Amino acid sequence: MAYCEMIVFGRNVKLEAGIEIEAVNLRIGDNSIIRKNAIIRGRDIEIGHHFYMDHHAEIGGGSCFGEQSKLRIGNHCHLGSYSMINTARPVTIGDEVGIGRFSSIYTHGAYLNVLEGFPEQWGPVRIGSHVWIPQATILPNVTIGDNTVIAAMSLVNRNIVGGGLWAGIPARRIKGVKYPNPWPLAKRRSYLKQIGSDPNELRRHGIRNLR
Repeated sequence: MAYCEMIVFGRNVKLEAGIEIEAVNLRIGDNSIIRKNAIIRGRDIEIGHHFYMDHHAEIGGGSCFGEQSKLRIGNHCHLGSYSMINTARPVTIGDEVGIGRFSSIYTHGAYLNVLEGFPEQWGPVRIGSHVWIPQATILPNVTIGDNTVIAAMSLVNRNIVGGGLWAGIPARRIKGVKYPNPWPLAKRRSYLKQIGSDPNELRRHGIRNLR
């Protein structure tokens, strides 16, 4: 099922069966793959090239058609199965970001009557480039810097300086871990010799270019 006022797909975009698309403005870049039963809803969505959205992943959620709803995703990004990005408020994601299975990004938290004193929270989320979120929850009003790994089962409720590993509830920086941390040339050559030069195998190890 698809409804869009304006939809633009790049070259070689693959859409599997059972996808639900409902958006005012939707752009998806070249060589992207949207797997079966994925859901894309929102007012203003622009996604770069080589985007991979696994089965049952969701973009949208509550208030995703509001005036402030916006999603921008860079190139070479991955949205794992059963993960979710809520776009009630703007979400900006850089290049080479992996959002793993069952991860959730929220830009709003509200359910019970705020006039009765119950809490609510609204705010944008910004995620830099070269970030891995294997299975974690990101709350509103959070910025995550470049070159960051969020450990599985973590909860991010405050800004994170890039270049390290964060873990826990709430997530805290793990001392002594710094990214990037390039391997010596000899170790690189040994590793590449083990896994071979097949491009698909390299991508499975996160190697998209041999820089």
